[in-house]
Amino acid sequence: MEEANVSKGLFVVALVLGLGVSGCSNRAALNDDLRGRIGDDELRRVQIFTSDPIQLSRVLRSDEPSVTGRHSLRIDRDRKLEEIRIAAGTPGVIIKAEQNRFFVSFEPPIDGAEVTLTFQVGKNGYKEGYYLYPDKMTDTGDMVVNYAGKAYTATPESRLAHLEVEQDKIKLSSRDIHEVPGRRLGEEASPK
Repeated sequence: MEEANVSKGLFVVALVLGLGVSGCSNRAALNDDLRGRIGDDELRRVQIFTSDPIQLSRVLRSDEPSVTGRHSLRIDRDRKLEEIRIAAGTPGVIIKAEQNRFFVSFEPPIDGAEVTLTFQVGKNGYKEGYYLYPDKMTDTGDMVVNYAGKAYTATPESRLAHLEVEQDKIKLSSRDIHEVPGRRLGEEASPK
């Protein structure tokens, strides 16, 4: 009977490991509680994701030659627009951390300089997390962000974007395991 329980236990462990390897993981919002438990140094080694799409655009001046190769160009009402789209689930890395915010990069450096977006701690209804944060707000309520040294306007839907981490990876990286060697009768107590 004991052998059957051991086999059953091994099957459950194999099943859990198999699910982990197959890519089944759920994401959790990065919030202050999680940040406090893990620490900024460890978070820099964890893959970050955006929860929702982020779309930025700016009107090109007539004297500007073109857009960066990874961004798109669109004509709208006889205006040339440069658009940057960061899809939901896009992986990113934390480049810099400050008290209430993170600076996250979702693409390789452009012309040798890191390109980041700012995410600041906040709430969207009941959900606490690090949300896309504007560098400034216009009089009409538009969110303006600096991206690669240029000012872009974010869509209203971009305000929902917050940082996420894979919950399974966080659990593994934040666990401190101390394996006890055991003690036998007759062994002396170790000196204090």
